[in-house]
Amino acid sequence: MTHHKDKNIRTAGEVLQKECRGLSSCQTIERLFDLGLLSNKRCKAYLAKRLVADFTRKGMAKMDALEATAAQMGCSFATVRNYIYFNFKD
Repeated sequence: MTHHKDKNIRTAGEVLQKECRGLSSCQTIERLFDLGLLSNKRCKAYLAKRLVADFTRKGMAKMDALEATAAQMGCSFATVRNYIYFNFKD
């Protein structure tokens, strides 16, 4: 069963590679959004988690890291907190 899944992933990767050939990283992400393959909320949650992790790795307290991330992303502390602690369904 895993073999079948791996083959499908490989095939999808090949199709997407052709679909996005010649595009910059940002253009590729935009294209994947256009195709409905990326979730805006999940991307924002990933970004928030990465930013908070980066801030805390640099020695910032977690609450301060949440505040700094909210400021950098232009959203509220509560929004960042939700991205960090809750899973979003599409």
